[in-house]
Amino acid sequence: MKILKSSILFLMIIFIMSTVVSALDISDPEDDVDHVIKEPYSITPVSTKPNLDVTTVGYTVDDEIVTLTLSVKGAIEDDASITYYTEYECNDALYQFTYSNGNLNSQASAMVNGEKNLIGQAIDHTIDPANTITVTYSVIGMGGADGELYGYAGKDFPLGDEYWMDNTVVDFDNQQNDGGQNTNDNGGSDTPGFEMITVLVAFAAVFFLAFKRKY
Repeated sequence: MKILKSSILFLMIIFIMSTVVSALDISDPEDDVDHVIKEPYSITPVSTKPNLDVTTVGYTVDDEIVTLTLSVKGAIEDDASITYYTEYECNDALYQFTYSNGNLNSQASAMVNGEKNLIGQAIDHTIDPANTITVTYSVIGMGGADGELYGYAGKDFPLGDEYWMDNTVVDFDNQQNDGGQNTNDNGGSDTPGFEMITVLVAFAAVFFLAFKRKY
């Protein structure tokens, strides 16, 4: 009977862990699109380009599916001069997408010793003209949320003598943090995430069965 109970407990834990959701989101301030002129060089934040004004980029893993999202303050604009880009890179995987003028290009790669090995493309995507691009992939590797998430929207970037661009760093050249809020729901030091809930549920199940056996 004890063996049966232990087996049931083990299967419960495996089932719970198989449905764990990992998530990582970055919130970017509004009205911070950079207007860049190369010669003579100048950079000026503007609030007149809401369709380029990135507000959030996100990464989630749920039931073996990876989802990347990018949202803007205005609307997703179909224009050959405008590009929307998001990537998530961790120890064992790299997911990327570029959207421009109604066309989506995506990649899913395994990372081996720091080298990118292309495996495939997105399995699905949706474009909400209101403000969001959502792209899904089959998970590669462990699917954790301990990597680096990045996104941008740009017009005539980077080749134009004049361009507009907003990303999740304040200075693209120097890669400094722009003060956006980076929230890791993968059990980071600040906020326990879904993985921590899994551990707590497993301990609760063990305690419950031990209590029943005793009494």
